[in-house]
Amino acid sequence: VSQVTIHAGSFVFSDLKYYPNPVNDYLSIRNKQMITKAVVYNLMGQQVLNQSILANAANINLSGLPIGTYLVKVFVNDQTQTFKISKE
Repeated sequence: VSQVTIHAGSFVFSDLKYYPNPVNDYLSIRNKQMITKAVVYNLMGQQVLNQSILANAANINLSGLPIGTYLVKVFVNDQTQTFKISKE
């Protein structure tokens, strides 16, 4: 389980967790506040997945993506947090 470090003054992502990393098929994301969506980008900056969530937890299906490294941008209200994952 990975936990994201919060930035000064921002408690929106104080409890954001994602696992497993590396991921095979499903990436689980949890947060204390409601997640509105998650967007996945490849390292060339191309959006490869956009999923509306509207919940405190979600499983994102990454089984259709090739092996590689991706950036996941999580949206909570009008704020975002980005983290890197590896797909196996």
